[in-house]
Amino acid sequence: MNESNEVDPWPINRPRTLEDTCILFLVNNIFKYLDPTDDSYCLKPGISFPQGLSDKILQNLVTSSKLLSDPSDNVFGMFNNRATTSLTELPLRYTAVTNEQLNFLCLHPIRKLDISYCSEIKSQFIDAINQASRTLQYLQIGGNDVIERLDYLLHEEKDENTHVKERGDASQQKHTLDLPHLRSLCLREFQGFKPIDDMPVESHKIIERVIQPLRSLTHLDLYLCGWGLGQRFLIEIGNLDLPNLVSLTLCDTLNGSEQAFDNLMKLRKLRNPEKRLSRLLEAMPNLQSLDISGTNLAGELPVDFSVSHRLEPKKQEEEPKQCALPGNDGRHFDFLGLLNCPGDPCQRANLPASKITGDGNEDQILLSVFVYRDKPTLLTRAFNALFNKFRFEMVKAHSVALEYILSGMERNKHDKHVQISGSASLFYIMMRNGCLTLCHFNIPEEVLHCYTRLVKVLLQMLQHDHNDDFLMRIGIFLLNSLACQVESEQKQILGDLSIIEVMCAIIKVKLNNHVCDEILEVCWSLLWNVTDETEPNCSRFMDEEGMYLFLDCLKGNIAEVQRLRSTLMNEEYVQVFTDFLESEKDVIEVSYNAAGVLSHLLSDGEKAWTIARPSRDEVIYRIVVWPDSTAGDVLPVPCLAKFVQIIIDIMKNLLEPEWWAMIVKFTHEEICANH
Repeated sequence: MNESNEVDPWPINRPRTLEDTCILFLVNNIFKYLDPTDDSYCLKPGISFPQGLSDKILQNLVTSSKLLSDPSDNVFGMFNNRATTSLTELPLRYTAVTNEQLNFLCLHPIRKLDISYCSEIKSQFIDAINQASRTLQYLQIGGNDVIERLDYLLHEEKDENTHVKERGDASQQKHTLDLPHLRSLCLREFQGFKPIDDMPVESHKIIERVIQPLRSLTHLDLYLCGWGLGQRFLIEIGNLDLPNLVSLTLCDTLNGSEQAFDNLMKLRKLRNPEKRLSRLLEAMPNLQSLDISGTNLAGELPVDFSVSHRLEPKKQEEEPKQCALPGNDGRHFDFLGLLNCPGDPCQRANLPASKITGDGNEDQILLSVFVYRDKPTLLTRAFNALFNKFRFEMVKAHSVALEYILSGMERNKHDKHVQISGSASLFYIMMRNGCLTLCHFNIPEEVLHCYTRLVKVLLQMLQHDHNDDFLMRIGIFLLNSLACQVESEQKQILGDLSIIEVMCAIIKVKLNNHVCDEILEVCWSLLWNVTDETEPNCSRFMDEEGMYLFLDCLKGNIAEVQRLRSTLMNEEYVQVFTDFLESEKDVIEVSYNAAGVLSHLLSDGEKAWTIARPSRDEVIYRIVVWPDSTAGDVLPVPCLAKFVQIIIDIMKNLLEPEWWAMIVKFTHEEICANH
């Protein structure tokens, strides 16, 4: 992996192709191209789609619309005519496809079929799948309901004699998958011995009638097929004779049960997981891909007591490193799944595989998110690992992470655990990069068209309990930019959206934690800007006890609102502001702001000056003279001139005419004296 701390660059943002744009438009306006039929829809006369286009249209219908989720009103019928459409893939996961619709869909030359979690599929659907026997290479079927119905169908015998009479030997095909060219089979959440209609289920016949006849099978995935399995089923797994099998997935299967794996290997006296793995590999010599995530098959490495801590010369020929997968027969795998295994074997060195899933590093985590995008339990664990990586460390491949997360969430829309854990990582990817992108805009001019919406998003981000200083800094910076150089109307919007309350809450947290940092400084800068010439925001600041926060942090700005200035006429407050006139912190900013507040108080006249100390005359004198607090000397002429010009700009329209004339005269004399 790249050792730098920089995030990998994002790929060039390329627009959709014209074809993809047209397909999206068609899907969003699909009924303009359809005519209703008795039970569904069909394409209008004269419309037809070639093979590649038909696949893309169906894929978009499945992922970007709800037209396939209601059995009483879906548009599967548009693919009923093979003369106008041609499909090679049926990604029907989570759709409301019915038996009748599946029957005509499988008449297409399909290579891939996914009917996981299709709740409307009933019994007697094996014949529909078998219609694709000449072309089907990939089959994924799962979800409790589908598997239970499949299991029940395979063992249903009440009509068997009738079929024998009517169809002869052909009836035997009714309860098997006749798919001689099938390469990949994924059975999901198969639960043996779970009664259906009070009828007991013999699970081992799934092996006998479904898996074993598939002699061309190269990939077998038994995800979550472990609850309630009987001994005979395990024996049948051990007796599988699939000469072409190169990939075996046992993710969360059998749950590492001692009895289960002993039965599986027919070695009931063995108790060490590495011996079970060794027996498994011996039985399947062609395996190139092995996924044992969620099991204990990775075993434990023996403790090496031969390590010497004495300074001794190394041997010329060091002993070969021990394989990190006990029980392995020496082969090197193309892929090895080790996510959520006891003892975290994914973190071992010298693992015998080119690609490994786990949570040991960024590469393993991202591969896990990709590989397990159709396996919700493992995907959730991978999402959680990715979230922790984002939160506490550095993830470099943001673009890849985003693509994989969205894919996993899209394929598991109905799994709340996947959606929650995926959204947590999306927060870090989207919010960070979104904020960084916004920083390139000319704010506020270029975002005025979405001013309110942007403020809402940024405030929501700041209130999220993510403990991310980067997001907090950039969020407050953007809000401060949105509060600068805008009219009172926009500042009023900021106040209405509770920006005063949010900033004060952040300041309180900083004070309680005794933290004085850049975030605290920008919070006060934002409060100054948002209360500038905006009376309601000043009121909100006072209601939030902003002056108490000010006394702790030594900043504030409500003096411009006349009816609120009486709250500032307090000896402690005024003395603090007066002392700020001599502050050297932040060059001139503190003194500049203090002079602005005092100028507003002075502008109300002598009757409004109700405190004895400091006196009104003293404050005016110190504003104009401003001696250096340490050396007692008058500031250099350039600095004094700059300061006086700023103060004049502030006071010009606020002070009474007599005071204004005196200050101009005094300032002129002071500058001349310094020359």
